[in-house]
Order: sequence, then C-alpha cells, then structure tokens
Amino acid sequence: MGSDWDPWDDGAEEAELMRARRVACAGWAAIFAVCVGAVLCVAVVVLVVLVGLFLLIRAQ
Repeated sequence: MGSDWDPWDDGAEEAELMRARRVACAGWAAIFAVCVGAVLCVAVVVLVVLVGLFLLIRAQ
C-alpha cells in the first residue's frame, strides 16, 4: 500500500505537460519575434525621416 507505482499510468499526463510547455514556449517566441520586428520597423522609419530632414535642411 505504500507504493506509488501505478500500472495504469502510461505517462500521458507528463507528455501532455511537455506538449503544453512547448506550445507556451513557441507562443512566447512568436510574441518576442513580433515585438522585435515592430521595434526594427519603427527604427527604420525614424532613420528614414531623420535622413530626409537632414537632406531637406542641406538642400536649402
């Protein structure tokens, strides 16, 4: 009666937990990739605007 061994336990619960962790990790990676992409896009837009303003000021 003191044994924790269960002959009916096929490890499905642990496999499901591992799958859930992998899905959560992939979700966080996707969120991180989208955020990095957005920051890079904003940086490119700011750089283009600054270069444009510099060229406008120089042309006058």
